[in-house]
Amino acid sequence: LGESAEDPEFFNKEMVTNIRRGRRAKALTIPTWPDGNGAKAIDSGSVWKTTTDTSGTNTLREFTGGIAGDIITVICSNANTAFVQHLAGNLKLNGTLTCGTNDVIQWVYDGTNWFLLSVSDNSA
Repeated sequence: LGESAEDPEFFNKEMVTNIRRGRRAKALTIPTWPDGNGAKAIDSGSVWKTTTDTSGTNTLREFTGGIAGDIITVICSNANTAFVQHLAGNLKLNGTLTCGTNDVIQWVYDGTNWFLLSVSDNSA
């Protein structure tokens, strides 16, 4: 068969692998969440930085967007962000997790809830 990128039946194997693994397009910079509490939209990336605002604590209890199998990575810009399990939210963890500067936190999505996957304590 004459497979080519112009052929609508052509599948690039690397693209199919990336889709199956839930990967997203790579960005030139890592987006930073805006200041604020509550929910954060994650549907435009898989790596995020917390706000650099140092005026108060940002308490997050929910991520919006995503598909089952997604894994997101959060890089903590400072110690002013806390993740909490809340009845109205979709984060699943034991209690509250407060960022330390330079900590890295990963979450995995089952289609309903985001489960804490790992925490790398890199704060000094």
